[in-house]
Amino acid sequence: MKQSNLSFMKKQFFLSFMALGLLCSFGAKAQIREFTIGYGIMPQSFNQVESINNFAETKFSGSIGPSTTKDFSISGPYRLGFTQYDTKHLTLGADLSYAAIEAKMTYSDATKETVNFNYFTLMANVNYQYTDNPKISVYSGVHFGVSYVNAKNANNGKKGEDYIPAYHLTALGIRYGEKVGVYADFGYGFNGIVNAGILYKL
Repeated sequence: MKQSNLSFMKKQFFLSFMALGLLCSFGAKAQIREFTIGYGIMPQSFNQVESINNFAETKFSGSIGPSTTKDFSISGPYRLGFTQYDTKHLTLGADLSYAAIEAKMTYSDATKETVNFNYFTLMANVNYQYTDNPKISVYSGVHFGVSYVNAKNANNGKKGEDYIPAYHLTALGIRYGEKVGVYADFGYGFNGIVNAGILYKL
């Protein structure tokens, strides 16, 4: 990524932090606040690494060809979220997540490379609740923000970093519990196709 674009994404990253701070201050009048800890499966970050896009090719090996074989292992995303209930049906929130991906590549000449990727993602979110029930809720929503990516080639020591747009679309989610409970949602993006965990309401 060009330096000008990298600087722009860095500014966007810090602006996201400021926006989340304002979100918390605006939530001072919110009647309910909720904290969540969760884990996701198959996030969008894995799809990006699996495709071995330009980020990997230009910064790490440059020798990827049609006969290359690839193996991947992923941990995460581990997600920490905050939600405030502004109305009976509308919630605003933010989430911070981390995912680690290891890509092992074998080339046609039998040489091998291992690249380790780390994704640190910050997103704001808006959810709409279809139900008005203190114990169980069904919702959909959208998340948007930025992800900081760093990676290192374990064979030659090459390092790289990038800032990329982050997003997540929650097609359907369910929360259960009045004070302490569980949640699970299904969607597409940086939180994973399936994301589930525990919640605590203040």
